[in-house]
Formats: sequence, structure tokens, C-alpha cells
Amino acid sequence: MHTDQFGLAGDDYTPDPENDSMAIVDGFFDHIAAGLPDLPDSLIVEMRTRLMELEAANADRVVDEPARYNLRMTLALVVAYRALRPRLDRDEAIALLRAAFVEPLGDIVRESTLAMLDPVVLSVRVTRHVFFTLTGSKSPARSSDLLATQDRQRRHAHSRELRGSSPMIFFRPHAEN
Repeated sequence: MHTDQFGLAGDDYTPDPENDSMAIVDGFFDHIAAGLPDLPDSLIVEMRTRLMELEAANADRVVDEPARYNLRMTLALVVAYRALRPRLDRDEAIALLRAAFVEPLGDIVRESTLAMLDPVVLSVRVTRHVFFTLTGSKSPARSSDLLATQDRQRRHAHSRELRGSSPMIFFRPHAEN
């Protein structure tokens, strides 16, 4: 079964983690700026500058190329938290940063992950949709509601399994600033 729903496996796509990680960080800072319209533009510029400084200062932590991009994204979170904390309380700052980091790509990551990890469900979903559309025996909306419920149940069961097996997956930072 073909799971490359975005056409990235062809010869015309060459992975570029440098540009991809910068796009994620740029989207992160843009989302923060959009979420706080009263925030001075200079603060976002300062955050970007500080991020570059911290990347250079922590270059010794880079053990391989993936570590370089993980460090960049982690430091972007640290820089933004430190810059926003004087303006927002702890919970507001964390909520904004979580939304800014997850929301811009959340839907596409969720959909592509499900497609890659569960091709059987994707295949069933497509088959049911085609069947219900062609036969008219059931409304596609009803079948998709059923599938959405089944997906939620499966994810809920899976998250319960994960909670029991790895406490780090659901790590929450302690209450200090």
C-alpha cells in the first residue's frame, strides 16, 4: 500500500533538514506574534537573535545532524519562554508555546502519522467511503463518524498502554518558573 500521500518519495523531493527546521522555528515565532498582537515586533527579532546566539554557544552539544535540528527547536522554546515569561504567567506562557509549536503542523503530522503507522485503517476508510458513496446504502458522513469514534477509541487505548510503559511520554515540568 502506498502511504506517501504528500508525494515526497519521488525524485523531485530532496530532504533538507536545515530549511525544514528553520521553517518550523519561523512558523513557531510567527504563531507567537499572531497570538499576541500587542507584542512588540522587536521582541520577536530579539528572540530570533537570541536563538542564533544560543545555537552557537551550544554547538558542542551537537553530536550528529539530527541533534543540530532538535537543539534548534528546543532552544527556540527556551528563548520564547524566557522572553514571554515577564509578560505572561507561567501557565499562559506554556499554553501559548505549546500551541505555537504544535498547532501550525499538528493536523498534517497527525494525519500522515496515522497513514504511515496504520495503513490498514486507511485502506478500510477509503474502501468504506467508496462503497458508501457508490452504493448510497449509507451516508459517508455516518461512516466517517463511526470511523472517527473507532479512531478515538483506539488512540485512547494506545495512550493508556503508553502511560503504563513509559513515564517520560507524559512528563510534566515541575511548578518552578
